Amino acid sequence: MRIITPENLHYPITVTRLLRNPQDQIDYNAPLFTYQYKTKVLEGDEETRENKLVDRIMPSTFESSAEGTLTQWHISQGRVISRPG
Repeated sequence: MRIITPENLHYPITVTRLLRNPQDQIDYNAPLFTYQYKTKVLEGDEETRENKLVDRIMPSTFESSAEGTLTQWHISQGRVISRPG
């Protein structure tokens, strides 16, 4: 079973936790790992009463796009993934 990260993630992402172990049986849409990414969000400022863009770190979960057996990881906790693949 080989899973690759798709183009639609907010790269770069940082792997925060591996949720499965090698030899685990994986179902379609099963959570495989958690990650975080940095993005800009529009927030209201109470003092100025204006909206402004601020950087935020957002958590997310990567889910399997296939069924099968996880044979090995090619990523680890803390790894930064900068592009699809």
